[in-house]
Amino acid sequence: MASLKEIRGRIASVRGTLKITSAMRLISSAKLRSAQNALSGYLAYSEALEDIGCKLMRVPGLGDVAKSFAARREGGKVAVVVTSSNQSLCGAFNMSIIKEFEAAGYDKSNTVVYAIGRKAMLAIAKAGYHTEDLCSMADHPSYEASASLADSLCEAFLSGTYSRVEFIYSHCVSASNQKVIREEFLPQSPENVQESPSSGCYDEEIDYIVEPKSEAMLEKLLRQMLRMRFYAVALDAATSEHAARTLAMQIASDNAEDLLGELSLLHNKLRQQAITSEILDLVGGQSQ
Repeated sequence: MASLKEIRGRIASVRGTLKITSAMRLISSAKLRSAQNALSGYLAYSEALEDIGCKLMRVPGLGDVAKSFAARREGGKVAVVVTSSNQSLCGAFNMSIIKEFEAAGYDKSNTVVYAIGRKAMLAIAKAGYHTEDLCSMADHPSYEASASLADSLCEAFLSGTYSRVEFIYSHCVSASNQKVIREEFLPQSPENVQESPSSGCYDEEIDYIVEPKSEAMLEKLLRQMLRMRFYAVALDAATSEHAARTLAMQIASDNAEDLLGELSLLHNKLRQQAITSEILDLVGGQSQ
């Protein structure tokens, strides 16, 4: 059985750990609220733009304009954008993303991975895949960086460098539930556009007038939609990471408090036993 000195040392260690996990939980909770506010404010604009894109893409006569973005090619390289965190202590957040990537079964010789997050980049590079380091985008997602990467991927797809572009990221369903999603970024087709149920999509009875030209407007709109979808994924992944870390630190704090209670109880029992033993020794000495 451990001595009183050892128990006191363990209690001090657990209390120190509890202070750290509690502080990290508060920090992650504040970052989570900030990320949720940014994401909710951004999605309203993004959904409105995609509604417009959905209407315009289904206007009769504009089908040829979207063919370059919707072209499906056999073979060719595949670009995969994988988001994770730069740091650990966020539960199964990173491992779930890595497992989803492994389950996809990409060809190592034909896949380029754009890793947003150090944890996924190290695991994927170790597995033998060619990776592009974009870890700086994980901690502080910005529209400028996301739009720049979306444009470069779009140009690579249109030029035939990549046959398709995919996302693997963690979607924040709620503060306690994150879901790993694998979805197609390019080719882009009307089926990929998320139409809002409140506004509906193209009505064939309405004759839409688009200025200056429908073809030019559709191309610009498609590019802008891709930029915004990329940024929405980056914001969603960051929100999911903060939610996962908040939950992990809450669980760690609860476990530390439970362990602290058990150690305190054990300490009190051992202390009481020591006091009782001393009293018995005194009583036994006086009786002799």
